[in-house]
Amino acid sequence: MDPATLNCTLTPETTEGPYWVDERSKRSDVTEGEVGVPLTLELGVYGADAACSPYSGAVLDIWQANALGLYSGQPEQPRADTGGQTFLRGCQVSGNDGTVVFRTIYPGWYEGRALHIHVRIRAFAETEMTFTFTTQLFFPEEANAAVLSTDPYNQRSEPDTTNATDSIFVPELIAATEGAPDHGFTARFRVRLSDLPPVAMR
Repeated sequence: MDPATLNCTLTPETTEGPYWVDERSKRSDVTEGEVGVPLTLELGVYGADAACSPYSGAVLDIWQANALGLYSGQPEQPRADTGGQTFLRGCQVSGNDGTVVFRTIYPGWYEGRALHIHVRIRAFAETEMTFTFTTQLFFPEEANAAVLSTDPYNQRSEPDTTNATDSIFVPELIAATEGAPDHGFTARFRVRLSDLPPVAMR
């Protein structure tokens, strides 16, 4: 991501939600065999300075529902026990350009929420956490509709929530998304944050 092309507005913070698990599984491919439309997710972290400087050394976690709307690591989740599983969760450390790339699948929906992926950004000084920020990214409705018409997403009924009716959604959280269900999507999401520590220790 070229900082010169960024819209350098601060990213809205959102609720963590009920399905966070601090796995600290460092990996770029989080699919673990989950079936769905392939999604390459490129995330970038930038500071609030005038230059929108890339921020290296941040730990970026993602977690999301699978194509059937289920999260891993949730023994009491509605519709399935996924306790002990770790699919569609992982973290990476941002490089000098502030970015990381995950290989995942397009998320499915679950009751009361539009399609989304959770993102947490943390900084550490040795073992001490010095910064944490949580947000969620969303996708254009036309991409959502195209994905939900394919198998296995279409094994369920139509979602009960759109971006417009989701209580957390704001337009600033839509990822720049391109592609098609038959060959997969690429989504790019740029996070600009204030109050980042001067140095994020790996």
